[in-house]
Amino acid sequence: TEQKEHFNTSCEQDDLLTQKINAFESDNIKCLLDITNYDCKADTNNLYPLHIIKTIDSEFLAVFNNGQLYKNTDIESENLWRGPIPNSEPKQGILIRMITYNRDGKLLGVGTDGLIYIKSGDKIESPWVVKPLPNSGCVMYIMFDKDNRLLGINSDGNIIKKQSIDISSQWENTNGSDRPLLKIFWDLNGHMLAIGDDFKLYQKD
Repeated sequence: TEQKEHFNTSCEQDDLLTQKINAFESDNIKCLLDITNYDCKADTNNLYPLHIIKTIDSEFLAVFNNGQLYKNTDIESENLWRGPIPNSEPKQGILIRMITYNRDGKLLGVGTDGLIYIKSGDKIESPWVVKPLPNSGCVMYIMFDKDNRLLGINSDGNIIKKQSIDISSQWENTNGSDRPLLKIFWDLNGHMLAIGDDFKLYQKD
């Protein structure tokens, strides 16, 4: 069996992706997406959600454009988002780009430093473990594959995958895309969808 090459953990972002990120009008969105920007600051004007997940208790948790977490009970109504939630930031100076749950019901988050953080408890208000997960690499986005191994999008827009179900294992390259990607997710039918660097929606065959 051919051994897959380990992923280079450099946080240098591909020039093409940087150009695509600069297409956003909001400087704050550029900041949150730019892996190389370690001086990302929270924006408290014109707040809106950038990334939303459903919580274990069937509420909704969002990462807003200020890098903070907010909660809502029903996003289809006119309910106001509540937040920022305590302990939104993994540590001082690091904001959150996106979140997901691990197999144990704890929140994982990708920081503006491109590293993966985990909550210390199963409550969304729990503090983050200050030290990022070992072998976090440098990622923009993460989600779990159907085999329970963690998938990620690295700083070049390529799909990478953990070697085992241990989220601290090393990354390895995949043949998951023929173009740089910004986000990946599963649809209700189990198909992988992706947003490309051209901001178009793609479905994996």
